[in-house]
Amino acid sequence: MKSGIGVRVVLSDDPVEITLKNLTISGVKDGIAISHIQTPHRVPDHKINIDGSQISNIGRDAIILRDVGEYSITNNTIHSIHPNYEPYPYASLGKESSAANAAVILPDGKRTKAEHADGIQIANGKGGVIRGNQLSIGNGTWYQAINVHHEANSPYRQQSTIKVEVINNSIENNHDFAAQVCHYGEVDAKKKNNHVNSLPLSNRKIEENLDFKTECRSNKK
Repeated sequence: MKSGIGVRVVLSDDPVEITLKNLTISGVKDGIAISHIQTPHRVPDHKINIDGSQISNIGRDAIILRDVGEYSITNNTIHSIHPNYEPYPYASLGKESSAANAAVILPDGKRTKAEHADGIQIANGKGGVIRGNQLSIGNGTWYQAINVHHEANSPYRQQSTIKVEVINNSIENNHDFAAQVCHYGEVDAKKKNNHVNSLPLSNRKIEENLDFKTECRSNKK
């Protein structure tokens, strides 16, 4: 697996709309990474569209957006071979163990550090839609296949947001949540409106009831 990022964009304060469509990205740590360098008292007003892309063999996040405005992530096919805690049982990694520092063995036999990995991660976004994506895993797992959240320095803590929709996605995972959506605003993210499949692994107790988590502190200002 190569290191680095397939597509990296760093945004300025000037509002801009970016569309990435029909890309093929493979063998990198992060597939698509778009972020905004925060300026005090400025709220991002960008629009990000990612559609119809194939992102595979990634080691960390397939798509990660940080400090952005509105987003639309639709009809992408995402496959991860990231082994995460492999081959150590998940149950053995208690609070005294830092999951991000757990050792893993890659398919080529090399030993490396397991890094936090989500299929699609949105940190500090204004809101948007995640629809029609197919997310699958190989011999590993994600913390959440879809992870929408706000960090302590989110510019949207005291600003108006727009609705977040997570609909018609096909999600494969085997522990934690299928999706976690923590947002300062309206959320439409229900398990029944997505297809969720638990994939068993020999080294870990499977989470049979992969759920959608939408009740979290970030949902309130």
